[in-house]
Amino acid sequence: MNRFTAIKAELRKMLGPEIGIGVTDPKASGAALLPGEIPAMKRAVETRRLEFAAGRSAARQAMRELNLSPVAIPMADDRSPVWPDGVIGSITHCNDICIAIVAHKGSEHGIGIDIEPDGLLDPDLEAVICTPSEREWLDTQNTERRGHLAKQIFCVKESIYKAIHPLIGQMIEFQDVEFLRPLQPNSPIALTIGDRTTRLELRLMSQTLDDKFFSFAALDDMSAMFLLSLESVS
Repeated sequence: MNRFTAIKAELRKMLGPEIGIGVTDPKASGAALLPGEIPAMKRAVETRRLEFAAGRSAARQAMRELNLSPVAIPMADDRSPVWPDGVIGSITHCNDICIAIVAHKGSEHGIGIDIEPDGLLDPDLEAVICTPSEREWLDTQNTERRGHLAKQIFCVKESIYKAIHPLIGQMIEFQDVEFLRPLQPNSPIALTIGDRTTRLELRLMSQTLDDKFFSFAALDDMSAMFLLSLESVS
């Protein structure tokens, strides 16, 4: 079993059978773009083109797991993937791995993933990524682990953003998402959009894969309905 197959097996245990999973190598040159994807890469450097192609290849691998047609996945103006009707998904990559997940719309309402090297967050970024309450929590943790935990908060917030963004169609900042129980499985969050702060319930899972930290976020029914109501009045 090669490294990517082993990681995919670990993700399958974590995410269950209703989510398609694809894992590819962003350094490999064999992944081809489909016609609808080529315009996004016209001016891209070679490393970016390889990453993009690996992400789309991983997404089609994930789609095949759910017996979906492996179609083109263009890039929207905000750089997010444009999934085919009836499908939701998320793509993430770092220097040596690319992961994509997809699900039938309805079985899931919003899903997001992120993968990051399991290193330290730059101390100068801690106040950007973490809210005052989260930094107070970091103060109670082992000093040697603080940078790792702050990096994990960053990773989980990235996956939350990817789950939420397609439903609200607007940017949210790191400070707009606050964990009520930092880095605990399924921790509720306080989400601030404009002048309104609301508690949301999410399915949150994370795991160390090799020397990487992987996070997954999914919205429950009520949270998805609330976010869709915001989008409808914006």
